[in-house]
Formats: sequence, C-alpha cells, structure tokens
Amino acid sequence: MKRFLDWLLAATAVGCVLFLGYMFRGRLQHEAGRYALLQNAHAEQAQTLSEREEEISKLHVRLTRTQENFDLMSDQANQMFHRLLAMNKQTAALEREIIRLQPLREVDRIVVHHTASEHGDVSDIDRWHRERGFDSIGYHYVITNGVSHSGEPCLDGEIQIGRPEDVVGAHARGRNACSIGVSMVGGDSFTKPQVESLTVLLAHLCRRHGIAADKIAWAVEPHHTNCPGTGCPLKAIKAKVTELVRGLNDREH
Repeated sequence: MKRFLDWLLAATAVGCVLFLGYMFRGRLQHEAGRYALLQNAHAEQAQTLSEREEEISKLHVRLTRTQENFDLMSDQANQMFHRLLAMNKQTAALEREIIRLQPLREVDRIVVHHTASEHGDVSDIDRWHRERGFDSIGYHYVITNGVSHSGEPCLDGEIQIGRPEDVVGAHARGRNACSIGVSMVGGDSFTKPQVESLTVLLAHLCRRHGIAADKIAWAVEPHHTNCPGTGCPLKAIKAKVTELVRGLNDREH
C-alpha cells in the first residue's frame, strides 16, 4: 500500500511538471507570436517612415530649385528695371539736348576722357574741378559706372550732362574751342553699359554737330595716349559709331 501511494505521488508530481511545462511552452509560443507581429509592424512603420522621408527630401529639393528659379527671375527683373530706368533717363537727356534752341559752337571733334577714379558723377567732378580752380566741371558729358560720392544716386552707364555744349570746355588744352569733352568714370576698365552709352552718345553728337561718317575715325579722339586708356575699346566704338551714323544718313536719303 505504501509503495502504491509513493508511486501515485511521483506520478502526480510528474504530471504536474509536464502540465506546467506544456502551459509554459504554450505561453512562450504565444509571446513569440506577438513579438513577431510587433517586429513586422515595426518594419512596416520603418519602411513607411523611410518612404515619407524620401518624399520629403524630394519635395525639399523641388522647393529649393523653385526658390532658386524665383531668385534668378527676381534678379533678372530687377536688372531689367534698372536698365530701363537708365535708358529712360538717357533718352530724356538726349531729347533735352536735341530740342535745345541755343546756338551751337562750331565743333569738329569729340575728345574722350576717363576720370582715373573708381567713382564719380557730375556733382563729384564739378567739385573736383572747382577745387582745381575751374569755373565749373570741364567736361560736357559724363558717363557714370553706378558709384558716386556726391549723395546723388546714379546708374551704371548713365549719361549725365555737365558743361553746356555752347560753352567752351576745359578738358583738352589747345582743343577746347572746337571740341566736346566726354568723360568715362573709371580707372583701367569700364562696364558694358558705359561702353554702350558712349557709343550712343558719340553717334548723337556726331549727328548733332554735322560730323560725317567718313570723318569720325579722326574726329573722335582720345585725350592722350593713356586716356581713356586700354580699358576703353575706342577703335571698335568709333567703327560702330561710323556704322550708326552712316545708317541714319542712308535712311534719311
């Protein structure tokens, strides 16, 4: 009887251990399943997040390009506005010269100078010349580079009127009585707008004073060898002025 009870207790203990092991195994499998589901969900979320980050990166690139394009268009618009403003001011200045009723001096040449300074406008140069004992600015016209110290705004390539044309200039000793003085603001180099304005102004002055196209080559001259200097392509400018004046004369005839 005692053996039977011992065997029964042992069998019961083994059964309990097996039952607990089975329950623990089931619980472990359940938890493993949950962990696998969580891993899959995390992987899906990570993939979704990665895709969204990629979309955001592409959108950022597109926005950056759009901003760059907008900035470029804005700069171009501002440049066009300033060029139009300069052209309007130049046209107005030339028109005032054309319609002036004052008598003209006999002019057979146009002398081109440069200021040998990095800045300047009519007011600046007028002050400089008065400090040297002149009655007023010695040049009849000044073409600015957009930088002045007078406090008056000026544009790159702007044509400013100095001494009236009917008054003898003070810019080229021995040639003042029969010449017009034009000065480019700058040292060794000049801007493209300045060169373009000089070309237009010289063509206007040649027409205004009856300087024929075949005389422009010698009638338009530098102040001296180093003025206006190598930075001003005067030979090419004179060729262009000759072409412009000849074209205008041909259209009139």
